[in-house]
Amino acid sequence: MARSIPVIYNQLLQQKNSQSALSGLTSTSQVSIWNLWLWITAVSQNLFEQLCDLFQANIEATIANAAVYTPQWIVSKLQQFQYSTSVPQNVVLDTANFTINYPSVIPAYQLISQASVQINANRSLTIKVAGGSPLAPVYTLPGGVAIYDSIISYINTWMIPGTQYTLVSLAPDIVYVFAQVYYDASYSGVISGNMQTAINNYLASIPFDGTFNVSGLEDAMLNVSGVEDVVLNNVWVQTNAEYTGYPLPSSPTYPWTYGTYLVQSNLPTVLPTLVNRYWQTYAGYATAVPSGNANYNLSKTITYIPV
Repeated sequence: MARSIPVIYNQLLQQKNSQSALSGLTSTSQVSIWNLWLWITAVSQNLFEQLCDLFQANIEATIANAAVYTPQWIVSKLQQFQYSTSVPQNVVLDTANFTINYPSVIPAYQLISQASVQINANRSLTIKVAGGSPLAPVYTLPGGVAIYDSIISYINTWMIPGTQYTLVSLAPDIVYVFAQVYYDASYSGVISGNMQTAINNYLASIPFDGTFNVSGLEDAMLNVSGVEDVVLNNVWVQTNAEYTGYPLPSSPTYPWTYGTYLVQSNLPTVLPTLVNRYWQTYAGYATAVPSGNANYNLSKTITYIPV
């Protein structure tokens, strides 16, 4: 930060007074030659330091706006994507700092609220995107091909040339929870609704493209007011493609297929066993079985036992 003119002048004066060869310069006149030269030097140094500050600010701004191509930077750029069916959204190159952005930021046109970037073994990228609240696919092919093509075009304007990547936006993974909940009978009127809310909130709290943990689910259930104990009998996860293509029948044959067990049992012969302690979300996010599924929504698969 540039020093002020008086500060520089006083520092010069201190140096002058420390030099015995200059001890003869004792005039107290404000227009004495030696005093004038100190002041001229202080003014010149102050202007130089202000120019240095401006130069440093310009360098730091250039660095801050530079494309660094880390996964975090790519996610940030994806969340800036804008789309409109009536007003074309085109990015422009700022030739001053060589950044590529939209000339106007319009939040209503920003479709991507969550994104992730995975670096694969062959150094290609898998890019997942989702939007909305609650999360949902940004596009669904083939009907959403216009949005898909727009995102691809947008990425190609700033991605390193030659980068191989796959863009996906999928419907959520589906989590089945079969459990017994032991609870204080005074909560009978609210226990089911509160439990469903707790499970849904836990799933919604998982970071995008994060992991769904059995321990996290159990903690969320145990923290519901009135709950004394929880026994997880089966925790089963399907990708949305499995859920829609191979739905669990009303009386499935054990063991179940087209999905992944986290906790597995077949009571009374097979007791609950932890098979996988977590699930890496395939779509990037997960939800409980939709309420419209009459056989396996949370109100059907959780048994409440008053104690």
